[in-house]
Amino acid sequence: MNTTRFRQLLESTLGDVKPLISEETSDETCSFNVKSDVPSEIEQRKQEWENLPESNKSSIENSIKSQILQVIKRCVKDYIQWYSKEDTIKKFSKGGKDNIRVRKVFTQTLPTYLNAINKVELTTNPHRAGVIAWVRGDTQPYTINYTLQAIHDTKDFLESMSIYEVTKHEMAHLIDSYLRKNNIVPYSSTGDFSTPEKYQKNYIINDKDQYSRLSYLRGIIGAEPMDGGKELLNKFMSAVNGGKISSPRYEFSTKVSPITSEKNTTDDANKMVKYFTMGGGIVVGKAINFNIIQLFSTFSFYKDKQIWVNFSLIGRLNVTSAKVDNVSPEKDLLGTLAEQEKSSNNYYLILSPKKGVVIPDKVETKPDTTGYGGYLDDSEVLQGNL
Repeated sequence: MNTTRFRQLLESTLGDVKPLISEETSDETCSFNVKSDVPSEIEQRKQEWENLPESNKSSIENSIKSQILQVIKRCVKDYIQWYSKEDTIKKFSKGGKDNIRVRKVFTQTLPTYLNAINKVELTTNPHRAGVIAWVRGDTQPYTINYTLQAIHDTKDFLESMSIYEVTKHEMAHLIDSYLRKNNIVPYSSTGDFSTPEKYQKNYIINDKDQYSRLSYLRGIIGAEPMDGGKELLNKFMSAVNGGKISSPRYEFSTKVSPITSEKNTTDDANKMVKYFTMGGGIVVGKAINFNIIQLFSTFSFYKDKQIWVNFSLIGRLNVTSAKVDNVSPEKDLLGTLAEQEKSSNNYYLILSPKKGVVIPDKVETKPDTTGYGGYLDDSEVLQGNL
């Protein structure tokens, strides 16, 4: 991708297109904003798809579905490996007979469910402008829906996005829905996103999508269920040094510091998204990675012309990704976290502008609604929120 095209892509990511509206009990997930690409190009691709002879379109769609099904199989393998880990099972168990129940879900019924996800739906007319992909865990538990012009140009998948990233994020939402049906709470709630307005306003920090974003990061860097901030940071830097993760305008380094920080407010997280994207974003392979950018924006701050990402906070999220109330102090599974909290230091990823790159100290912010996340259930459809 040339530099001009890359910068156009970045500058178009912070528009005001709304995400899918969400509720804690809702059923449908995931939009990826049309602003992830230049809007005129999205519309042009839509016209190209709609102008194709039906026989040609059908043939291309069948090929796309076949390729996405292979990606789904890869994601299924990733998630089965993750949820069958002993430390993952322990985090979700309350002990006693509940351990048997949780183990059966994670090692038997969840793998069976994941292997049954085998339907791909493609459309040029999604229910909401800007949607790349979405799922309905209650009514379509085996289906992932995609918007054709957002992922493919009739010849190939778009270089500016990763179909693996999109698919893995969507599958995390299906898993979220499945676990809740089986009385397993996959993460704690840290805010009130119970109305469409609250979800929309706080999209960048909502728990549903942080769960999916963290699920994606784990796979990219090879995280383990009990990895704290130090371990996650070391693995992230290994991915950087190995060429898997990069940034066109930022250098990556690490720092151990007594400086503390908390999870950002919505306004501060939106500001951090702007700093990340002005610096060229974080790239996995050839595509800007919004899962990682949005996850990091919730746990970072800007200081001395650098972005500081608090991996100690991300490590805590990773270790206690089950409902924190269910984790009793006597369980040694929290050993990593307890040891981490005894230290007065925090582990930080530092993003510094490369030589010649100037990042302003102050940025204008708009709500970041670029992403894969959101839930809409049938009750919301009846209320006219679509």
